[in-house]
Amino acid sequence: MGRRPLDRDEEPQMKRKITLLFAIVLFLNACVAPSNIYHSSSSLSVPMNTSVLIVPPDVVISLLNAGGNKEPRADWSENVQSSLEDAIQGYLYSKGVRFISYGQKTIADEHIDIMRQANVLMDAVELSQVRQGIGERIYAIDKSTLEKLTPFRAEYALVTVLRAELASGGRTAVAILSSIAGVAVKTNSAEFRVALFDLRDGQLKWANFDKAALAEVGNLVKANESGWEKAIAHILVEIPL
Repeated sequence: MGRRPLDRDEEPQMKRKITLLFAIVLFLNACVAPSNIYHSSSSLSVPMNTSVLIVPPDVVISLLNAGGNKEPRADWSENVQSSLEDAIQGYLYSKGVRFISYGQKTIADEHIDIMRQANVLMDAVELSQVRQGIGERIYAIDKSTLEKLTPFRAEYALVTVLRAELASGGRTAVAILSSIAGVAVKTNSAEFRVALFDLRDGQLKWANFDKAALAEVGNLVKANESGWEKAIAHILVEIPL
């Protein structure tokens, strides 16, 4: 026995029910999915004519060999670091934000502790996002440690961390053969996180952990300027400057 066709009065009601159900699904997904972007609710307001210290991006690019072992490549890492920093500078310049160069490609020994604290804080924020428990907690670098950056005369410091693995030809072959047997094998991967710290009180003001932000770049080692421009717009989305 076939289903009775809807009459003219029932059709609008059914459409409204479907629309309502779709809206509920979207709302529930938005509630469940953790945000990739963090904004501090207790940070100081952004001053006029603010300046940002661009801390040298912490970049490690590794070759993933056939056996799945990572082999860090200094040449790849340096090239990607340079491209990433140029893209950050270009983005801030286009937004009219004054930036201050760190002056060297590696972190000075006296600033290692600052980077260590910054990474711990970013770990805490990222974990809290996954658990959806940010609350009103204040994430801040110790003020006595922060004073070491006073000579730069900047209001903010931008910290970027990028880790990537590029599969070798042997690893790619292993992945292809394994896929035939229905076994997944890790090949290329890339992760980044970026955070803006207020140098006036040490607070982590904003951070982005969106893993999809590097999709625009493709192969990090071979990426062109256009690819980095698109990626950095995604990486620095919603930065409060």
